[in-house]
Amino acid sequence: MKPSTDKSLPASPIAARTTPATLYQIFRQTRAGAFVPSFQSDSPVISVESFLRQSPAFDCCEVSRWDQRYRRVIAAVRSTHTKTAFGFHVLQREDVFYDRRFAELTREVHVQEFLSAPKWLDPAMA
Repeated sequence: MKPSTDKSLPASPIAARTTPATLYQIFRQTRAGAFVPSFQSDSPVISVESFLRQSPAFDCCEVSRWDQRYRRVIAAVRSTHTKTAFGFHVLQREDVFYDRRFAELTREVHVQEFLSAPKWLDPAMA
């Protein structure tokens, strides 16, 4: 039997899955423990800004930033319970960096956000 050469057939699902992923991806942990993608970008600065704005989906879960080139987690957000002086339990965000370059880039993004913030927001500047 001769193979079909009809060009109107849909593309193979295998070919659709082999498209290259973006360079940086952010994953959020679900209650079941699975990590689902929540953001993708090829820009390191945009991915850092998005990483800083991501919040965990629920108490004590994790948000991870994945580097597709090196195929490893380069940063993670962990939330821990902390007790205040008044006895309240609050969640505290902890950013953990496994790559020095992205820790420095995050520091630069923090500085740029601080310098671009309106001065009327800071009571010490008044």
